[in-house]
Amino acid sequence: MSKDTEPVANRPPLTEQQIRSHTIGGLNSLSGGIRLVDYDPLWPELFEREADRIRAALGHRALLLEHTGSTSVPGLVAKPIVDMLLVVTDSSAEELYVPFLHSAGYALKIREMNWHQHRMFKGPDADINLHVFSAGCPEIDRMLLFRDWLRSHADDRELYARTKLALARQEWRHTQNYADAKTSVVEEILARAARSPMNEPSMALEKSQTIIFYDRRGGIVTPDARSIIKPRRGVFALAVAVYENAIMLSAEACAPDVPELPGGGVEDGETLDQAVEREWAEEVGIAFSVTGPLQQFQHVRGFYCDNRNEFWIYDQTFRLYHFHGQAEIGRKWLNAEGGTAGWEAIAALPTLSINRAHWCAIPPLLAGLAQDDCRNA
Repeated sequence: MSKDTEPVANRPPLTEQQIRSHTIGGLNSLSGGIRLVDYDPLWPELFEREADRIRAALGHRALLLEHTGSTSVPGLVAKPIVDMLLVVTDSSAEELYVPFLHSAGYALKIREMNWHQHRMFKGPDADINLHVFSAGCPEIDRMLLFRDWLRSHADDRELYARTKLALARQEWRHTQNYADAKTSVVEEILARAARSPMNEPSMALEKSQTIIFYDRRGGIVTPDARSIIKPRRGVFALAVAVYENAIMLSAEACAPDVPELPGGGVEDGETLDQAVEREWAEEVGIAFSVTGPLQQFQHVRGFYCDNRNEFWIYDQTFRLYHFHGQAEIGRKWLNAEGGTAGWEAIAALPTLSINRAHWCAIPPLLAGLAQDDCRNA
């Protein structure tokens, strides 16, 4: 059983003994090359279906779920196996999440105690590899950087495809041997990606050719030749009232059933600090009495803004703050923009239909929040 999802950290190829020691259950050998197929536009839908099932099983324990590997890159040949990245607080603490996955039909197949405490599960009725890492693991950023770079850079996407096709024609004893053989080209591409950040606005047109756009509810929306596609930069505040175990959420008038973190676009000439304070005043309307930012989470995602009928390549920064005022959980009020704002209990967050892009940031930031540190801030 392979943990073949890109990229794998630079390390010597695994030996037969190492592969067997990491594998739970029987280890199947190959009888020839690797089967690669053309990109299938149904793969993102399969990911979303599995992600919904995993979130239902794990609730707040699922800090982040992302579609990774070659099936997450439109136009790239791939093995017809959807790779998924799941981030939990501590992947080595199996008792905290494995029973919930097992009850949903996911089977633990890989346990690597000496490599980032990596775990890998197979799905109940679809060919997936669910890779589990702990929050803060450097492999998470590498996997997402590699995916996003290939989505937006046709030259490296084609280089990677040529390498995969050439290696796939060779004979391999295990799929892991094929994965290890790709390490040099993966590291070469990652080095370029690290030197040239993805979020430069000048790259918007190139990136829009391959990026996947989601609406605020997590649905996939595909632009056409007439669509408005543009880069946008935004900042959002995750303000935590520690004593009440609550965070501030707002909702736009056009989507009152989809709460999100207060924030929005950064205007020309604004700093992130200025933008987040302005957005807080517009969307919340109470004093921004905070300590922070304590931590920060950033990603670049495709977003379909339904109330403007625009597609944004959205560079979003989420900032964690400790709120000093009193929080009254459950009370909501109208804001200056015609939407609502109010405090919600942290324990209730998994039951809410939070904006998909914002939900990706909330659990990782909360996982890194030490309440004692906040109280002493």
